[in-house]
Amino acid sequence: MSARLVRVCLDAERLEALLEALDEEGLLLRYLGSKDTGFCVEALVPPEKVDRVLYKVRHLAGEGDLAVMLRPQWSLPELAPAEEERPVLQELEATLAAGAGVGPGYLLALLGSALLAYFGLVRNDAALLIASMITAPLLLPAAALAWAAMRRDGRLFIRSGGALLSGILLSLLVGFLLGRWLPFTPGPLLLARTDPNLADLALALVAGAIGVVALLGGFSASLVGVMVALALLPPLVGAGALFALQEPARALGALLLFWANLASMMLAYSLGFALAFRWRISKVLPAVALWLGLLLLFWLSRPPA
Repeated sequence: MSARLVRVCLDAERLEALLEALDEEGLLLRYLGSKDTGFCVEALVPPEKVDRVLYKVRHLAGEGDLAVMLRPQWSLPELAPAEEERPVLQELEATLAAGAGVGPGYLLALLGSALLAYFGLVRNDAALLIASMITAPLLLPAAALAWAAMRRDGRLFIRSGGALLSGILLSLLVGFLLGRWLPFTPGPLLLARTDPNLADLALALVAGAIGVVALLGGFSASLVGVMVALALLPPLVGAGALFALQEPARALGALLLFWANLASMMLAYSLGFALAFRWRISKVLPAVALWLGLLLLFWLSRPPA
């Protein structure tokens, strides 16, 4: 990808937001037009910043605005092309949008994963639990929810939140129904998920941090999916089973573990995305505050030792 010349003509009301966004990238701006003919801004964008500038312009432009991005034949100073560079930001946005919906494939994969998780907990079989984690499709909805909260994307927030909520309810339902039909005595693998502690929070933070690396193309998404499912799926299925076995105190402990794990992962995702794309902390502070608030609520809700 080589340098691009971007020219944006837009309404005066959105000019300040555009100037702030381009200033974050350290671009040298040239102003065209006037109050009578409209405001236009022009800048030469280095290769490594093309994706971020495209993203910002696309989200700031309104109806009737004009945005053009051209590839100059040459520029001074000459900017070396980066042929190997991929449009990471656009790919990430497309991946999260595609993985945030609820479809038959998502529900079937989640149902199968919940079944494997249940029998893994019943038999104290770690291999079955690992199999359930590999097939659980929870990585993308969780990451999309964190991204949507950070970017204030209401549509993606609703879609990803709906996908994650459907996964939560389906996992609880599978655990509850199987616990009623196939009752069992809770074993070590299940009981370990009824007493959340700081080690569980650390695991969830690590899963979220590695999840950012995976989504940006530097790690195995399958392995990260295992880590995400490790933090989310077994506590949910276990909570449903414990409710069916009429052990509400332990079931609430498993739900509390899920709550803490989800908030920790969302916090790690948000901070990871902010660092990866060098966003100002002020822009992601509301999302970070939201996840920190959920973690604080978890801490206050823990039963006394």
